Amino acid sequence: MKLLHITGFISILWRKIKLKIVKCVSTIEEFSPVDFKKLNIGVEIQDFVEPNLKEIEIEKLVSQYKTLLRDFPYTKSLHGPFLDLKPVSPDEDIRNISYKKNI
Repeated sequence: MKLLHITGFISILWRKIKLKIVKCVSTIEEFSPVDFKKLNIGVEIQDFVEPNLKEIEIEKLVSQYKTLLRDFPYTKSLHGPFLDLKPVSPDEDIRNISYKKNI
């Protein structure tokens, strides 16, 4: 009896889960909102993973993406720099720069 109850509960939860599909793009040139809308998929932007991007480059990319994503109704995900980040490092300077790069 308990097994049936648990199975029913899992079934109810499964119906409430909404899976979302996103496609990764490494550069802004790879992203076409029209094509993504036709496929009903979201986008994961990986244009910001390079930790050495200059502020001016970041500002330019952000402005371009804002324009492209203005009416984009699907999931939008952003991947920032992650290589060589040690947010739990015992060295306070490393922790601070890791935190700064994550934001």
